[in-house]
Amino acid sequence: FSWDTYYWVINPADPGLRAYQAQRMSEIIAFNTYGGYEPDGIFFDVHGSWDFNEAGLGPFNGHIREYTGITDQVGAYMSDIVSLLQIEKNALGPNKLIILNTSQLTRESDFQMIMAAGSSFMELMNYPLIDGLSGRWDWVDRILSNGASATFSFPNYSIPANYTPGNSASGNARFELAALASHYMVVPNQPDNLTYQRDRLFVPFEQLWYTAIETEIGSPLGARSVYNEGTDPNGWSYRVWARDFGNALVIVRPIAAWNYQTFDDTTGVTITLPSGDTYIPLNSDGTFGAPVSSITLRNAEAAILIKQSGLSPQLQFSSATYSVSEGTATATI
Repeated sequence: FSWDTYYWVINPADPGLRAYQAQRMSEIIAFNTYGGYEPDGIFFDVHGSWDFNEAGLGPFNGHIREYTGITDQVGAYMSDIVSLLQIEKNALGPNKLIILNTSQLTRESDFQMIMAAGSSFMELMNYPLIDGLSGRWDWVDRILSNGASATFSFPNYSIPANYTPGNSASGNARFELAALASHYMVVPNQPDNLTYQRDRLFVPFEQLWYTAIETEIGSPLGARSVYNEGTDPNGWSYRVWARDFGNALVIVRPIAAWNYQTFDDTTGVTITLPSGDTYIPLNSDGTFGAPVSSITLRNAEAAILIKQSGLSPQLQFSSATYSVSEGTATATI
């Protein structure tokens, strides 16, 4: 019993169980078809390697009757789970997916399960304040490059008290921008197979959406790379990643280490931006800041910098101030 749900152990190698599961997949689709519209797939919650191993059969390794004589019984069980997923996926047909909630797990068995199912819901995976964020980007790259799809989900955790606004209007706005920039580190040229999601239950959609998502930054012009690295004012090493897009430059400074939990102005380092364009910071609410040639990034901070050359003529920035009126409303840029 976990997460308010009962779980029962199955034998994924049993022919009868496999036949039952294959039929069940088709029946689930049929039962949830309305007005001729079928579901695109089926979601399997709690389906990462930890759920099968540490939280499941791991403590019983060596004592599983169906796998007598096998030293790594849990490994053999996981291999049979992969085979079962392939059977279930085949029963759904080539145009439907099984989406597995593998959460933050990145073991080889997780990879094999995702490949068999076709898609992964990476719950809480896109967390700007986690150590090892760049390794998580590598995992997303691997999943997508091998033909599966993914949801790169970021949690709605409360931010630390010292996670100051930085370049944003508030700490929450800074957090939202960092999560979006992290997503842009992995978004492929054809973004259809990668979904951006904010993981927060029972909250109206309008409270989850923020307008920076709507800003067109163009297609990626290449892979992410290390743009700058060094030592910050507190003596901690830092690394800044960058990725160039048609209309923007996205830069991310991930957390330096799991035990570096300072995020305020004392951690700031100044990053000089590439020459050849003018860069306008994008705010989480979709508004723009003043043009910059350099920007200060604190521990676990990011920036999405719109290229002036990529803006429509109506939004081109200069040193002048413009006011545009429509009826009784006036906007000043």
